[in-house]
Formats: sequence, structure tokens, C-alpha cells
Amino acid sequence: TANGPPEHVGLGVGTALGLAVAAALAAKPERRLTPEDLATLTGRGERSGVGVHGFGHGGLVVDRGKTAGAESSDCQSIAFPAAWRVVLVRPAIAPAWYGSAESRVFSRIQSDPDRAGRLERLRDETIIPAVVRSDFETFARSLTEFNRLAGEPFAADQGGPYAGPAVTGVIERLRSWGVEGVGQSSWGPTVFAFAACERDANEMAGRVESTWSDGTAVTVAAATGPATVAVN
Repeated sequence: TANGPPEHVGLGVGTALGLAVAAALAAKPERRLTPEDLATLTGRGERSGVGVHGFGHGGLVVDRGKTAGAESSDCQSIAFPAAWRVVLVRPAIAPAWYGSAESRVFSRIQSDPDRAGRLERLRDETIIPAVVRSDFETFARSLTEFNRLAGEPFAADQGGPYAGPAVTGVIERLRSWGVEGVGQSSWGPTVFAFAACERDANEMAGRVESTWSDGTAVTVAAATGPATVAVN
């Protein structure tokens, strides 16, 4: 859209736009369509329910997958502490991982029960409890680990756990500054970095802007409301 982020940059723009258009076209006074209804109409949410659930809910979206016979994923939203912020850093590179390229990679991925178990334990035993008790340090450290681990199955195609040298460079620089809660949003190229408060987020954003002067886009968003972080 003219005033929004471009598609295929890791922010769920395609899903949000598709559901928004469907909601406008299908609106009836006597019937309120759920995001899941809209997803069925638009063919969205086939691989993950995060974008669909996040369309109607902000915060931390937990996707536990689809049960046998279910049309939609089992998702829940957990509110972030109001003070937390997310800094979004989008390198000035063309998106690469979407459409047929994305489908080809997913078709080659083999399941790894050990990795899946580690991700589930991080999600259920560390990340979710840390959000509930407003433990920013534990949440941020664990989210960084979760994101890196989730990217490992794609290393052969993207050259590591992150989608290319530009994304990797941003993440490594942020980590060298001592920033935690850092990772690649979806399949990039947008990088996210959490901050415990607005002051810290603004300081981080200013440092990013002074470090990259090549058209890198920087945005500070609240971690509640429209900001969505996914743990599948």
C-alpha cells in the first residue's frame, strides 16, 4: 500500500491486506466474520495461523498448529507489558523468500523431533512465562535463541539461520551492542529488536539510523496492539 510497508518483508502485509479487503467486501450488519472466516475466503493461513490470528489480536501470538480435522491453527494471544517496545529494522534489499521460492524450500525441509522439542520447551517453559511475569531479560534472551534455532532448518538455502548477509549483519551488530530479543521477522528481511521501554527503543533506533545511511527503514512500535510476535 502507499502508506504501509511493502509486501514480502516479514510483516504479514499480504495476509493483513487480504483479510482487510475480504472483511470490507463481506461485511453484513447481521453477521460478523471472524479472522478465520476471512482466511477461508481468501485462502490464507494454510501454513501458519499467526498472520490470521494476529489480524484480530496483538501481543504474543502462540501457534500450536492444527489438530486432526481442524481448518485453522490453535492460536492464543498473550498481552505484552505496556512499556515494552519493538524496533523494526528493514535493510534496503529486495525481498527474496516468498511465493514459489518459499514453497520449494518448505517442500525440502525434514522434520527434526529434537529441534521441535527444544523449541516447544523454550516457548512453553521460558518465553510465555517470562511475558506473563514481565521478565524482560529472560524473554529477550530466550526469544533470540528461539529465532536462531527456528532458522537453522533453512541454513542450506539462505546461507545460515538468517536470510542472507544483510540481515545477518544487522542482527550481529545489534547483538554486539548488547541488544537482546533480536531476530529475523518471518523470512525477513525485516529484523526485530525488543526494548524494555520507549526510551531504550528510541535510543536504539537512533543508533541504527546513524549506523546505516543506505535507506534502511527503522520503526519503533508498541508491543501491544498491532505489534505481533509469533512463536510457532
